[in-house]
Amino acid sequence: MSIEVRPLTLEDIPGAIECVQRAFEDDPYFRWVFDPAKFSKERNTASLRNRCLWGINNGLFYVARERVPQGNGQNGSEKSPSYRVVGVSMWLKPHVAGQSESWPSRFQDWLLSFQLEGRTQCQNL
Repeated sequence: MSIEVRPLTLEDIPGAIECVQRAFEDDPYFRWVFDPAKFSKERNTASLRNRCLWGINNGLFYVARERVPQGNGQNGSEKSPSYRVVGVSMWLKPHVAGQSESWPSRFQDWLLSFQLEGRTQCQNL
């Protein structure tokens, strides 16, 4: 199987979320920071989805995808290939120290903050 690394797209988000959640489910630091008794996979999924949507336009978010073979090629009916996300990288774009963020960048940061805060408030109702 070959692995393809490419920028995160909308179709990759569910696989990226699953990959990140699997990677950190038994992580000691994650368990120390977040009380496992209060952990909500649904809430975490929504938070990661918002971050991925933000990252598509504002960050350097990439996925490593492995092609999953489908179909057997009989009757000339080979299905289109599907992929499984096997790795995720989420980085902020470089920023010159001491230089202000652009207004569009600030707006995107505020939007992400409001989305995450709104989700938190809805969970507390």
